[in-house]
Amino acid sequence: MATPEVRGRPARASTTIHREPPSKIEISVIPVGTVQRLRNQVEARITPEVPVPDDVLLIRAQDHASALRQSRRTYKQRLRVAAEIGLFRMSPSLTRFIHDHDNMTRAVARSTELARRARNSSGVDTLTYVNICIIAVRNRLSRTWTITTFSSCAREALKATGTIGPAIETLRGMLEDVVVHILTLWDELSLRYLDENQLKNVGPDHNIDDFGHETTVGVAGEHRVNGPISDDKMGHAQSKGNTNSLPTPPPSPARIHISNGTLVDDNLDDNDDGDDDKEDDYSNSDDDSYHCSICTDPYTNRHRAFSLTRCGHIFGKACLSTWINSTARNANLCPHCRATISPG
Repeated sequence: MATPEVRGRPARASTTIHREPPSKIEISVIPVGTVQRLRNQVEARITPEVPVPDDVLLIRAQDHASALRQSRRTYKQRLRVAAEIGLFRMSPSLTRFIHDHDNMTRAVARSTELARRARNSSGVDTLTYVNICIIAVRNRLSRTWTITTFSSCAREALKATGTIGPAIETLRGMLEDVVVHILTLWDELSLRYLDENQLKNVGPDHNIDDFGHETTVGVAGEHRVNGPISDDKMGHAQSKGNTNSLPTPPPSPARIHISNGTLVDDNLDDNDDGDDDKEDDYSNSDDDSYHCSICTDPYTNRHRAFSLTRCGHIFGKACLSTWINSTARNANLCPHCRATISPG
């Protein structure tokens, strides 16, 4: 029995059309919109994740310019080579060069646009706007300096664009206004500080008669300021609330020196004619007990002796009034025994 012949399927004719490689003209002519769209898509994914400061982008381009200068080539020559080769035939180093160049250009464009928006915005303060404008000018100068491969004509080339001059004049006017405003505020603060300081230097207005009475030196029960009183006896008397029990000091007077200033009373040196110029009998005495221990002048009808009710010590009334109304820290204490004579 004959075996049926198995015939294989006839081979299908190849209908696949193989595309020819693009010509040099097709490679060099790429739709600008396509490249821009793809670049925007890539930047949209990268920029939010890894934001790069403008300084870094400018330095990267400057590094390329520095390397080109060392090899005696220019930045513009490198750009022309990239334009002649085309996008799809660039070497990795040339690709990085173009990438960094584009980033530098976009950094300059962003800072310029930010300065334009800040100028038209009412919510940006003067100093912030000045800072934005300075960064924009710095970026433009850096770009020009890089493209010219650090040539000395970079500044002249930048001035030729006509964008630096107006920006500098605008900044100058704004900075002058800011300086005047700051100086005005400084003057106002200085005057306010002086007023507050003057109020602090005004002492209390105590009436000296509320803390004692005029007396004649030598009256019993009153203590002339002579020798110091021991702290133990003073503390014991103050704890009992009775300072009249303090012993009368020995007749060896101690002069009181005011630590926080010198007491000055212009009226003490006036020499007016009249009965007030007559001094008491003890004015010429050599005994220091008859002299004010604050100013060391003798007691007279014009410089009367005054006894403190709190401790009984005697001083010149005018000197004691100046003492308790001064701004010294211990002005509310007796100059001799430090007993509290006023609430302060």
